[in-house]
Amino acid sequence: MTAGELDARPHPTPVRSRLTGLDLLGPEAPDISMIDSIAEGRELIDELDDLIRDVIVLRRRVAWRIQKLRMTAGGGRIEMSREYEVTRRFLDALGPAGGEVAVALLLLCRGPAPSVDVRPSTEHDIDAGHVTR
Repeated sequence: MTAGELDARPHPTPVRSRLTGLDLLGPEAPDISMIDSIAEGRELIDELDDLIRDVIVLRRRVAWRIQKLRMTAGGGRIEMSREYEVTRRFLDALGPAGGEVAVALLLLCRGPAPSVDVRPSTEHDIDAGHVTR
């Protein structure tokens, strides 16, 4: 899919994040036509990369907490119907490569596969992104 084809796809409805207060796809989005140099564009890309990384770290912590709650309630570690739903939203918004992004994100956020004991030794261990045995 070319960049033009991707831009022609319907974009998700802009939503103001309750975490950041930002609407990154709406009228408050940076006006990229005002980027006058490669350095300025790269600076914005670096800021976006930092934001994406921080959001992924937070998403992973939330996903691990949900996983812990689901397993404590007797459920499975992974809920495939939910992962399918997440993948579908990425595909709809970003095209075929969006599916690859979703799969990578879901794998990253699943948490460590249990070996013997699936429970972390403390609440801090799961929130910090590791499980101590």
